[in-house]
Amino acid sequence: MKNNHSNNGFTLIELMITVAIVGILSAIVIPAFVSYTEDADKGAVTHNAQSLAVAEENFFYENDTYLAGTYIAGVGSILSDALGWKPTGDHDLYKYAVTAGPCGNITKCYTVTVKLISDPTRVSHTISGP
Repeated sequence: MKNNHSNNGFTLIELMITVAIVGILSAIVIPAFVSYTEDADKGAVTHNAQSLAVAEENFFYENDTYLAGTYIAGVGSILSDALGWKPTGDHDLYKYAVTAGPCGNITKCYTVTVKLISDPTRVSHTISGP
């Protein structure tokens, strides 16, 4: 008697082993990828905060005062209008704020604070000057 069945497919065991291997690789790769993206976000936030601090210093040298305000993506901002500053990267996730005024013995100073919009209690970066 002739067997008409062909053995071209995968067995259940082979499929289960393949799914297990893909699962193990995913468990290793996904956390590393998330870590890399978080590091990139932190770098962009630091860069943006530093460039905002430089813009504040430039504004001070021209006007003898620091400018206070906030920047949220998609909203008009005195920081972007008066300072000519705009953040780069994934800036729509963060709120940039500058407070200006006396700081202890210094009569004129500023503080740049960057916070995550989805979690405003978490400060991502702070720079004070001068």
